[in-house]
Amino acid sequence: MFRQFGLEAQAIPNIIDLAQFRYRVRSPLRPHLVCPRGFHPYYGIDVVVRAVAEVQQSYPDARLDLVGGGPLEGIIRDLVAQLKLANVNFMGVASRAEIGRFYDQADIFVNASNLDNMPVSILEAFASGTPVVATELESVKYIVAHERTGLLSKPGDATALAGNILRFLNRPDLAAQMAQEAFEESSRYHWTVVRKQWLQLYADMTSRRQKAQQRK
Repeated sequence: MFRQFGLEAQAIPNIIDLAQFRYRVRSPLRPHLVCPRGFHPYYGIDVVVRAVAEVQQSYPDARLDLVGGGPLEGIIRDLVAQLKLANVNFMGVASRAEIGRFYDQADIFVNASNLDNMPVSILEAFASGTPVVATELESVKYIVAHERTGLLSKPGDATALAGNILRFLNRPDLAAQMAQEAFEESSRYHWTVVRKQWLQLYADMTSRRQKAQQRK
């Protein structure tokens, strides 16, 4: 948007506290999915649920933990009942102090946002070693490299989302490889790294202001 108005923009990423999350290798890789997004229209929780319905056709014991709250929770509960899905668990809202255990308990992270900024949840999945399946929004592609640190599909496509989940389940070696790549990538979002970018930005802004004042 800034570019359309001839303005230069610099992206400085969100940060995560790596101490909150425990990296572990998923071996064996179980069909235990986690979606820690709120029940809002732009997070596509209905798409996640429909994708799990397809996954359960191949893995009947597949489990989905929905961690969050929001105005559409009742609608999502109705959808789960309508699809007659088992093993879909509404975990409620998790505090920052306890969110790490939901990643640790699960084996695959799922995100189906149709609108997003820079989701910290994906960074948390990176830090936890939870393989990432998500939608290919511009903001998400800034974080997730398709086929390297996660698998991406078009927003709103439950079948494609399910296909990527199944791809991981059928190729645990691929899931482990991408999770390792993602974990290494997570170091970019530690405060010690991001702080330098903020300090450099402030220094640049100060320098520009001083030069502008000198020209007056």
